[in-house]
This record gives sequence, structure tokens and C-alpha cells, in this order.
Amino acid sequence: MTDKPLVSAACDLCGCDEHKVLFRKRDTTSYWLARCAEDTSLDPSTEFPIVECARCRHVFVTPRLSPELIADIYARFWRSYKPQALPQDPFAYHLCRHLAKFSEFGKLLDFGCGWGQYLGAAKAVGWDAIGIEIDPEKIEFARSQGLNAVQGELLDGIFDSETFDAVIAQQVFEHLYDPVSYIEEIRRVLKPGGVLFVSVPNYGSVLARFAGANWDMVSPVAHVRYFTSGTLKQLLSDHGFEVLSKRYVRRFENNLLKDMAYQASVVFENVFQIYPRTALSLYACKA
Repeated sequence: MTDKPLVSAACDLCGCDEHKVLFRKRDTTSYWLARCAEDTSLDPSTEFPIVECARCRHVFVTPRLSPELIADIYARFWRSYKPQALPQDPFAYHLCRHLAKFSEFGKLLDFGCGWGQYLGAAKAVGWDAIGIEIDPEKIEFARSQGLNAVQGELLDGIFDSETFDAVIAQQVFEHLYDPVSYIEEIRRVLKPGGVLFVSVPNYGSVLARFAGANWDMVSPVAHVRYFTSGTLKQLLSDHGFEVLSKRYVRRFENNLLKDMAYQASVVFENVFQIYPRTALSLYACKA
């Protein structure tokens, strides 16, 4: 049995305890249903409220699963299929080359490094890269691929202050129960002028707004918060970061039309501050 499986929370960004319910959503993911099957105190038909903060308009889940319960789900059920070889992601190579436009190749931290695809790309293009991940199986795999990775919790202060020139947080912040503490820790371990890349599902995208509760990124067990460009920028600026304009780095080496379309979208973001794509990606430097 699980004590108090659901807990209520104020806005994790500004602390406001007033909000409005946007919609309610059942979670049908396999890891949630598997956890419910072994614990009769959990109801797989639970409809989790997705709410909007009355002050800063951040969208998040409350009430949500307790930290202890979600940690158990992550540890025992929420694990992607183990790859046979290091996953190759073309965007990872693009990102790691792009980061060097803001900071000379130096020490890089991949926060939530998973199976190591971004860590491998960072090493391949010239970064002195290290990853951190809580899942021991993923750490073991990354190390078997010759990558530098440590198992642990970032908030435990594993790294010294002003250690890194760059940090990657790829699809991590939507899972975090305490995003402010993590952004402050990232700032602590970055050198002055160091750059952070953060990417999250874009709740401000056209698709997300049109689909509402049916958007495939709405998974209230794992995704406990939903950022727009405005709320993500506010989180960064409130905690000592300056959002940077993206710079030109060719993404599609062998497809000129795709690369032109991508660069056009970058100009659109830089000039008009509109982020229509389903992934919201920002670069920010430690002010």
C-alpha cells in the first residue's frame, strides 16, 4: 500500500497557490498501469488536473504523484529499451557543435544523460564531456561505450562550483518536481559566461494549443509541468541566466532545403520571439 499517493503543490516557479484547472487527463502509459496493477491504493482511472498558475501562468499538474511513488516508478518501470549500440542522433551532433558557438570547447555536463547519445556526440565533436543519470543501468551502458558518466542526483552537490563551460538539459525539466533548485544548481556548476541548453515539450506550440488534453506530450505521471517560451524564459531570467539568440550552424549537412527551412525557423524565433515547433529549445548563459 502507498501512503498519500497524490500530493498537492503550489506553483513550482513562483510559489503562488492559486490556479485554474485547464483540463483533466488520465495517464495510460505502461509504467503507470504496471505500478497500479501491484498496488490497490492506486487507481488507473485517476484523472489528473492540469492547471495554470494565476500569477505566472505556468502550467503544471496538481495534485500529482508523491515524490516517493514517482521515484519508484522511474526506478522499476520507466526504462526505455536498452540499445545494442550507442544511439546516433543527428540533432545531438548539431547541438554539440552549436554549443561551441557560445563557448570554446571545454568541459560539458549532460544532465540526465540517459543511454548516452548526447554524451557520445559531445565527445565526438571535441567536448570534455561527463554525464549524470540516476538510472544505474544507463550509466553502466554509457560507460561500456567508453563514455564518462556518473550515477547520482545533481542536487547532491557532486560537482564543484564553476566546473563546466556548457550544460545540456535535454527533455529533463518537464519531469522535475523542484525545477528552481535544479536551475540554481546548474548555475552554480557553470563557469561565468557558461552556456546552458534546455529543451522541453513546447506547450505554446500550435499543435499543443490545438490538441489540448489530447496532445501526446500530456502525460501527467511523468510530465508534471508544461512550459511555454514565456514561462521557461522567466525561470531562466529569475535565476541568473540570459537567454541567447540562436546562431547559424548548419544542421542538415546533406539537405540544403531542409537546412534552409530550419534556419528560417531560427530567424523567426530570434526576430519575432515565436516558437511554433513542438520542442522548445533555448540557449542561455550564466549572467
